[in-house]
Amino acid sequence: MYLPVPGISAVNGHRRWGGGITTPSGKPSYSFMCHDFNSFAEASYAAWEVQNVWDEMMESIGVGPKDWYSMYTIPRGIYKSDEGIWEQMTKAIQKAGYENRVGIQVDVASDTYYDKKSEKYCGLFSDQPKTRDELFEIYLHAIKTYPFIIIEDPFFEDDYESHAMLTSQVDIQIVGDDLFTTNVERLKKGPHSFQHTAEQ
Repeated sequence: MYLPVPGISAVNGHRRWGGGITTPSGKPSYSFMCHDFNSFAEASYAAWEVQNVWDEMMESIGVGPKDWYSMYTIPRGIYKSDEGIWEQMTKAIQKAGYENRVGIQVDVASDTYYDKKSEKYCGLFSDQPKTRDELFEIYLHAIKTYPFIIIEDPFFEDDYESHAMLTSQVDIQIVGDDLFTTNVERLKKGPHSFQHTAEQ
């Protein structure tokens, strides 16, 4: 039995670094997840406190108002890369007094940034195109340095191997929403990729 984990929307928007290759996804989107509390009431209260701190921070740097998902769309020029957002979210958690009990969730939707011709991710996390290996290293750095607890759709939707490799190397939740798409055949294929990675 597990308690539901409340999350607080923080940031969305695909325009920071030029937008996606395929469709405007509104991603990556970030949320605060309140994951280590004794009751849902305590977690919800923590979420409210973190959101108040985050709202103050966004107001102080001139970002707002929030959209209908209660997320802030951050324009170009505020940060050099999304790492600035990670740092700001970490500071919000610390300022609210919830280190190790509130973490960061990101829905990357990386498929919308993947250019099949160059095999690079364009406009994701910064304006610098990235290879699969470079993106992989970014994730390892983010997880090591900041309180990430969930990364959703970190790679191109047909890149089973990279999803498996990342899952095997980190101790947070890697979500394959676009990878599996509630498709029976894709769900059957996934475990084979993970098994192959484990054997390597």
